[in-house]
Amino acid sequence: MDNKIIACIFICLTILAGCTVSNQTFSGATINISGDKNTRLSIDSFVSSIDTLLIQPNATEHMGEVQDLCITDSNTYILDKAHSIWKFNLRTGTQEKRIKNTGHGYGEYITPKSICVDQENVYVLDFQGYKILIYDKNLNYKNKIQLRFPAIDFAKLPNGYLLCNMSPSEDLKRIVYINEKGSVINSFLSTEMKEEIIMTDKIFSEDDNGNVFFTEPASNIIYKWENEEVIPVYSIEFEKAINEEKTSKTNSLQGNMHIRSFVTSQHVITLYLSEFILTNVYNDQKAISVSGLVNTRLRYPFYPITYYNGALYGIYDIQNDSKNMVLIKYNIRTE
Repeated sequence: MDNKIIACIFICLTILAGCTVSNQTFSGATINISGDKNTRLSIDSFVSSIDTLLIQPNATEHMGEVQDLCITDSNTYILDKAHSIWKFNLRTGTQEKRIKNTGHGYGEYITPKSICVDQENVYVLDFQGYKILIYDKNLNYKNKIQLRFPAIDFAKLPNGYLLCNMSPSEDLKRIVYINEKGSVINSFLSTEMKEEIIMTDKIFSEDDNGNVFFTEPASNIIYKWENEEVIPVYSIEFEKAINEEKTSKTNSLQGNMHIRSFVTSQHVITLYLSEFILTNVYNDQKAISVSGLVNTRLRYPFYPITYYNGALYGIYDIQNDSKNMVLIKYNIRTE
């Protein structure tokens, strides 16, 4: 993972360390996490194989730092921090299209933050533009949904969208459910406005059956969207530090911090920050966890962005050259 990203996360999470998280009655499974930078977690314990694909932009174009990506059976769509949206062939890695429609006009966006895809369309969330833009699979603009609040991440549902509202209130809470036309159906969870607005990590993910899972920013509760309700299904509990004085000197966060989680058919895979970005793998059937710094046997650290069809995906530049990127597919064990 880029040192700049790690530094940014440390700064953000240090600010968040004093923030409180909304309480909710919990009746799901508890994931107990313990492990530090000296604990090694073998990739073979939860990954059956690793595939790599060279992502190759056209000769005259360069990709910025990756903001988000999503996967289909035949393509990967990448949103970079230079506000370009890319389409690449998932078999060959070749570029099929790139758009960069920044501005305030028709079909344009200001600060795209998140991207997702379904069977028909590609969806892009514009944070400052307060809207969701809809494209066809070849990135031709189709329509937009105007929002009345700033959202930092979102998920497409069969009959609407879930969004993480970064300006919650009593009338419009943290997680907002809207229909296909943008009308608010309901909102859930906290109303408190906290400093985690600067947190830009992924909040939503889907499992193998298309179920949507998410956490509030700075939360240790993993929720599931079910029957138009948010259901707490997992609680992340970190092992308490034995030596508080030692902890305060070595870790300004006074402990660990949950970054993101992915729910698969048999596992919950959680990335968390201690002194380094570590990983916990929870076996849902056996109710056991293993944690540590993942040894991938690759030159790239384990830092997936999305989960699709039985695999986690991460993307990394090659020798700090954004001309070419490598897409890494971690095929998750099912036994």
